[in-house]
Amino acid sequence: RDLHSFPTRRSSDLVPLAIQAKLLRAIEQREVTRIGATRPVAIDARFIAATNRALPAEVEAGRFRRDLFFRLDGVTLVVPPLRERRHMIAPLALGFLDRLTQPGGTTKRLTAGAIATLENHAWPGNVRELRAVIERARLLARRDDIRAGDLAFARTPGLATTGAVEPEPSSDPLLVGLTAEQRAERERIIA
Repeated sequence: RDLHSFPTRRSSDLVPLAIQAKLLRAIEQREVTRIGATRPVAIDARFIAATNRALPAEVEAGRFRRDLFFRLDGVTLVVPPLRERRHMIAPLALGFLDRLTQPGGTTKRLTAGAIATLENHAWPGNVRELRAVIERARLLARRDDIRAGDLAFARTPGLATTGAVEPEPSSDPLLVGLTAEQRAERERIIA
C-alpha cells in the first residue's frame, strides 16, 4: 500500500487498540506472522517502550490495554524533564556544541552568561529543544564565543520562556550595520 493511503495520527495519539492486541500477542507468544506468510515465526526479543503519557491514566480511560500495560511494566525508569535536571544543561549543551564542530573548523565556546540563560529557560521541548537552540546559536553567532544574546528560543504560542529576551535592534551588537531586510531575514532564520 502507498504510505499516503494510511490514516494519519497525531503524535499525541496512542497506538490503536487493535495493534496493541497484536503487540501483546507477539510479546506473550514470542512469535509473529510476517505479511504474506501462512505460519508464525519464533522471535527472541526484548521490548523497550517509551512514552510521555501517564499510562495508568490511559488504561483507566480505556485508551491503552490493561493487559499490555502490565506486560510491558517490567522495569520502569522515570526520566525527569530537563527543567528538573538543571545540572545537566551545561554538560549537554557543551556536548552538542562539540559534536557540531567540524574537524579543523572553528571551535565555539559558551560564555557563563549563555550557560546561565540556558539554565534559566523552562525547556518545554526538553533535550531536543536544547539541541536546536545550540545548533541555531552555533550557526548565528558571529564570534568564537556564544553569548546569551546569541541564543534564540522557540517562539511557540503557549510555551513560556524564562531565558534571554531578544534585545532591541539598537542595543544588540549583532544587528549594528544590518539593513532592515537583513534583520528581517535573521528573524526568519531564528524563527
